[in-house]
Amino acid sequence: MDAAVLLCQAGADVEARSRIGSTALHRAASEGHANVVAFLAEQMGASVHAVNKIGNTALHAAVCARQPAAAAELIRAMRGDGIHARNNIGMRAVDYADGCRDLQTLFDGP
Repeated sequence: MDAAVLLCQAGADVEARSRIGSTALHRAASEGHANVVAFLAEQMGASVHAVNKIGNTALHAAVCARQPAAAAELIRAMRGDGIHARNNIGMRAVDYADGCRDLQTLFDGP
């Protein structure tokens, strides 16, 4: 977390993309850094709807990597908007949650 804060304070572009179009939010989500996900999304204004070249959002990345805490932070930051976005092959993040109750319950909602 400290490194993310320092980089942002130094002017790092939170929307910078990797070769495959992923952002820092995608990376933090896939590695399960829920506190970094919250910081980037809520304090730095990173786009929670950004998609990479295969159409995955950071939420797709978190769910595919089986990171429920990061996925929960993203769903909270999305405020329900776009949690069912489909990637380039028509899959939603919830579609990748099969067999993982901790992830599946995040999408059940009230």
